[in-house]
Amino acid sequence: MTIPQPGAPESPIYLTGPYAGAPFGLTIVTRVIAGPFDLGTIVTRARIDIDPHTAQIVVTTDPLPQVVAGVPTDLRLVNSVIDRPGFMFNPTSCEPSSFSGTATGTPPPGAGGTGTTAAIGSRFQVGSCRSLGFAPQIAVSTAGRTSKANGASLVFKIAYPKGAMGSQSWFNEAKFDLPKQLPARLTTIQKACLASVFEANPATCPPASLIGRAVVHTQVLPVPLAGPVYFVSYGGAKFPDAVIVLQGDGVTVDLVGETFINGKTGITSATFRNTPDVPFENIEVTVPSGPFSEFGANLPEKAHGSFCAQKLVMPTFFKAQNGLEIHQSTKVAVTGCGKAKTRAQLLAAALKACRKKRGRGRASCEKAAHRAYGAKSSRRLGKRGRR
Repeated sequence: MTIPQPGAPESPIYLTGPYAGAPFGLTIVTRVIAGPFDLGTIVTRARIDIDPHTAQIVVTTDPLPQVVAGVPTDLRLVNSVIDRPGFMFNPTSCEPSSFSGTATGTPPPGAGGTGTTAAIGSRFQVGSCRSLGFAPQIAVSTAGRTSKANGASLVFKIAYPKGAMGSQSWFNEAKFDLPKQLPARLTTIQKACLASVFEANPATCPPASLIGRAVVHTQVLPVPLAGPVYFVSYGGAKFPDAVIVLQGDGVTVDLVGETFINGKTGITSATFRNTPDVPFENIEVTVPSGPFSEFGANLPEKAHGSFCAQKLVMPTFFKAQNGLEIHQSTKVAVTGCGKAKTRAQLLAAALKACRKKRGRGRASCEKAAHRAYGAKSSRRLGKRGRR
């Protein structure tokens, strides 16, 4: 910040820790020059808030000095230049955007209150966003064993390639159509946290509305962002939203996923729209099994509550900030199943079971075991022309 006088010295701006309830602040150290008078140095503080839905930064200064040492400062111009290398980064969206804010004037003498306000803004648009790539990788897995009481688990892992900063566009939207074998549990949906309770303080939501945990590693902060995943009911919505509350280094970001259950197919989908245009290395979301698990298991009786022999596929849609799209079928890996037994192992197990039988029953059992798991043989035709 500089007072518009010829030859006025530049004033340093320092980034600070929490200030006035905000996670970060600014300290602006200004040398006040008024005509031929050097009125010394004054310090102005500002708070930096971060919007939890867009991750936009809002800077609000304390009142600027109007009188210093009995001399009116008569502020007409404030110039702020952020020029520290690597401190700021461009958005990856190609849409027009702007810096915007509000300036408040000084009230007339004796008027009290605050002065009039004026909107300020400056339009800008990134021109190189179209050249950015979009190559995130996703891995999804579920535990093989399920139960009626504890449902099923699901783990999502999404990661960008190394060196993505400056070469990749960040997420704008993601949609997942869960496999039909993993339906949403209505008993859990009915225990969603009320929006009024969540907005007042997510920590006061009922334990049954907590459906998972998430962690995000980002190049922007020195620590990961981590936190719970809640089912939140907004009343008018048919199904509750899955809200990921990420916190770290004083920053809070809420990622909101719209839940939908197709009435005809029973398939559950989750759609995250308008995600913040900020860098991240990877995100992992864990939705465990348990009494209030999000997912149940829709399996045939012969599966005996196991996904191990099931083919699980999840249609996936990703959209980047610069408009690039990815449509794919993501295979859901099943963990905890162990190696499939060989035919020899299956035969040995079957013959062992047959030994418990007696007489003809044992002989029939062994014959059936060899027919099912014995070495495969093929019959060759005799010499050509032989009838």
